[in-house]
Amino acid sequence: MYGSRFMLVLIGTPGLVHSVLGGDTFAERFEYHSLNMLETEAAMEALRVPLATGGISASDALLQAAALDAQRYPFFIQVWGEALWDYAAGHGIERLTDEDMQAVLPGVARRRNDFYNGRFKEIRPHDDLFAATVALADAYKSFSRLDEQAIVDIIRLALEAGSPEPAERKDRAETALQELIRIGYIWQPAGTPYVEAGIPSLMTYVAEQRNSRQPQLPAADLRRIGATAAKRLGA
Repeated sequence: MYGSRFMLVLIGTPGLVHSVLGGDTFAERFEYHSLNMLETEAAMEALRVPLATGGISASDALLQAAALDAQRYPFFIQVWGEALWDYAAGHGIERLTDEDMQAVLPGVARRRNDFYNGRFKEIRPHDDLFAATVALADAYKSFSRLDEQAIVDIIRLALEAGSPEPAERKDRAETALQELIRIGYIWQPAGTPYVEAGIPSLMTYVAEQRNSRQPQLPAADLRRIGATAAKRLGA
C-alpha cells in the first residue's frame, strides 16, 4: 500500500548496498542502518533466537565461541546458525553440546574457505589490488583502525615496491583505495573518520596467499604510518 514502510535487508560485504542499489534514485531516499560486525551479545542472540524457534538450545559458552569464531560478522554467523540447526535437526538434538559444535566445525570451515576463495578471485588478477590488500592485511594486524590518508600511504608504499613509475603512484594508490571500498575489503562506518577491514579474517586469508612478488612491507614503515594516523584521529 502506498506510504507503507518496509525493510530491505542485504547481507554481504559493507559496500553491497551501493553495488545492488547504485544508480537507482529511489534508493537515495532510504534510511540506512549498517551493521557490519555485531557486538558479542547481539551475535549470540542472532544464533540463540532462531535455534529456539525449533526447540533447540545451547549454552552461552557455546554460542559465544561460535560468535567469536564468526568474528561477529553477519554472514559467518548465518553459516554457523545454519550448521548448528541442520545438525541438531538431523540428529534429534534439543540441547547442543561442545561435541556437537566440534562436529559441525569442519563444515563451517569449508563454507568459510569457499567464501574466501570466491572473494580472492576478485583481486588476484589485478596486481595493484592484490599488492594493496596484502599490505593492508599486514597493517591491520597492528592497527584495527586507520584513516584514509594512512590507507593511501600504505598502498603507495606497496605499489612503490613493485613499480618504477612514481608519477603514476598517487593516482594508482587512490584508485586501488576506491576499488577496495567498492568491493567491501575495507569500509568507513558512517559518521566516523576510521577505515576498517570489511572482514578481518578475509584480510588474514589474503596475506597468507602472498607470493614472492608481494613481500611484507617494512614493519618500521607500518608503525610510522599507524602512529601518524593515530595522532590525526586523536587516539
